Amino acid sequence: MEEQQVAAAEQIVDHTSENVASSVNQKLRPVDNGKPEMLWRSDDCNHHPDDFCYICGYFITRTTTKHTLRKDTKLYEAYKQYFNIEVEHQDKQWVPHYACHNCTRRLHGWYQGENRLMEFAVPRIWHSPSNHQTDCYFCVVNLASGQKKSTYPDIPSSRAPIPHSAERPIPQRTCETAVSTTTISTVSGSSVPSSESLQLQGGVLNIPHYPNQTEINDLIRDLALPKNKSELLLSRLKQWSLLDESVRITSQRTRDEEFSSYYTSEDGICFCRDIEGGYFYLFG
Repeated sequence: MEEQQVAAAEQIVDHTSENVASSVNQKLRPVDNGKPEMLWRSDDCNHHPDDFCYICGYFITRTTTKHTLRKDTKLYEAYKQYFNIEVEHQDKQWVPHYACHNCTRRLHGWYQGENRLMEFAVPRIWHSPSNHQTDCYFCVVNLASGQKKSTYPDIPSSRAPIPHSAERPIPQRTCETAVSTTTISTVSGSSVPSSESLQLQGGVLNIPHYPNQTEINDLIRDLALPKNKSELLLSRLKQWSLLDESVRITSQRTRDEEFSSYYTSEDGICFCRDIEGGYFYLFG
């Protein structure tokens, strides 16, 4: 009887050991470089990976269009030709699976022969993270609100983009739809310098930048422009194709709505009724 009990106890111990080993093996999986890869769950991150751009790593707001990186898309081919690397790890949970509108617009334009260039020669490169505390991009990233600017980390699992320079020039277009790189004609008939004629400033290529809605809002705030002057400025910049496609000319008409809940008006006097809430909204 005692021998049967001992045998049963040994079976329980063996079964428990197998379960523990199986659990460990499920959390650590071998990868190509021989190092174990952590079984990643995006639900454990502070932010979901698909809320960020695979190419630049920036946060994609809910009002901005996301663009897929499937192999059958023009964006996928443009990415390969511009950066000379493949879109990788799209079967993993620890990378974004979309691109922001700004990166998509620039890559599409360059691919089709327009004078649109990326601001960097090497995109954000993603690797398997080792932990959530210090090596997870979606846990470490600091997304600010109000007038603060978000900070995007450069960590082993997510290397920051590298700008163009003399050592990393703008690539030549190889697409059949690309036009001559000598000059590119604008709608008005004037010519824009090609990527070959862009000058270096401090070792970095001076690439045209098209402000998005957030950047243009900051500029208007810094210039203290009233609504009518702001709309006139946006109209002219839009006419000259100097703005990102996401910028809306009429956006300044309702710019006060985000602060209206903190103010009230009585007897012809407007005053702040929630100073603490307004301060927290602006400065976090």
